[in-house]
Amino acid sequence: MSWRRAYFRFGELTARSHAETLCRHVRVSHPFAIVALCLIATGCESQKGYADLAELGSAYAGAVDRLLVLAGTVSVDATSERLLQDREIAPQTKEDYQKLSDIDVKRLALIDDLRKHVQLLANYFGLLQRLAGSDASDQATKTLEGTASSVSALGQRLRKNDLAPGADLFTTLTKIAVAGAVRGALKTELTRHGDTIRMELNTEEVLLRALSGDIKHDLDIAREIREARLVIVPFVASDPIKNYDEWMASRKAVLSMNAPVAELAAASTTLGKLREAFEGLMGGKLDDDRIRAVEGDFKTIIALTDTVKK
Repeated sequence: MSWRRAYFRFGELTARSHAETLCRHVRVSHPFAIVALCLIATGCESQKGYADLAELGSAYAGAVDRLLVLAGTVSVDATSERLLQDREIAPQTKEDYQKLSDIDVKRLALIDDLRKHVQLLANYFGLLQRLAGSDASDQATKTLEGTASSVSALGQRLRKNDLAPGADLFTTLTKIAVAGAVRGALKTELTRHGDTIRMELNTEEVLLRALSGDIKHDLDIAREIREARLVIVPFVASDPIKNYDEWMASRKAVLSMNAPVAELAAASTTLGKLREAFEGLMGGKLDDDRIRAVEGDFKTIIALTDTVKK
């Protein structure tokens, strides 16, 4: 399949098949990357298509923001369970408390910066949509420049965070020449900042994966403690269970504790695939198989989110 036909195919699949569904459900994926992809492509056939795709960028930012807030909350809850268990086992000091609490404070600060980073990237792609449309003014260009600089500066801070994984996990990206099909102000902007945005997409991908791993470790410990306290102890006690519905609800909540972590991991994987799709489209090398893979990722994220909500 030629890359021109792939462009059209991508726009057809995302704009027609997923815009209404994803906007309605507000799913965790990276729709604002799709905004950029379709803006470069020839498959977005109307201004309504542009508007729908721009709305997906806002939907992404809102969905991931809520997911990160939830991740921070369950992380703090997990630490509280550990603190209470430690207190049951042996007398505790202020230093013992501070040792675990400080990790929470640092993790919440990292999550806060990551939330800002997600919003800045969403803003950037929204501005890029305007540039690809009719707004190629000097003001639009300056706003894009400022947003790209802000997200890059915050990305550097995130990559240097004490809780971030080693620098070797942040991919060193080879520069991509923007395809000849991209013209005018849009090509100038992508040539100037395309590689920067790719790095920031990679940063989110790596950090979401790292957060999911760290929080999963804490949740695994907390789940054992909470399951013993709320589920197993009442179940094996000689006294009758006072409220069956409460016991069942507690058991369900305990066994579902890792669901937000699964969503973080899925979001990280989707980010990687969408970054690769963005790179392929920038370089004029996007093929039908990659388009289908991105489409499949959307469906997977939607299914995961539905499962967590039930």
